[in-house]
Amino acid sequence: MATGQGSLAVRARARVGRGGTDAARSTTDFEEPHRPMDEKEILEKLGGLIRQVVGEDFLEGVEIGPETSFSDDLELESIEFVQLAELMQAEWGDRVDFVGWISEKELDEIIGLTVGDVVEFIASCHS
Repeated sequence: MATGQGSLAVRARARVGRGGTDAARSTTDFEEPHRPMDEKEILEKLGGLIRQVVGEDFLEGVEIGPETSFSDDLELESIEFVQLAELMQAEWGDRVDFVGWISEKELDEIIGLTVGDVVEFIASCHS
């Protein structure tokens, strides 16, 4: 086992059963076509999706806010970004193309990505 894989395996086992993609496949009031998206609402919903991906136990004591870093604070792995993208698409539909948006970013931009950056992106898709 290569260095670092053990901690990933422990985190993966700790996250099993914490929601997953099927649990989040419901429509919400964000689907209303004429109501503008409020960034506070987006942050709240995105925080819930992040908690589904990462798991409540791992995030104990962590407040998810605009300055929260996906890399440093949440320690998201690439597979978790994929799961988050799936949940975001289930929540907001095709108009929020997270995969397309993030694919245009340089590696250092992805590493520095914050929850606030994603909230702004989602809000821009709804304006």
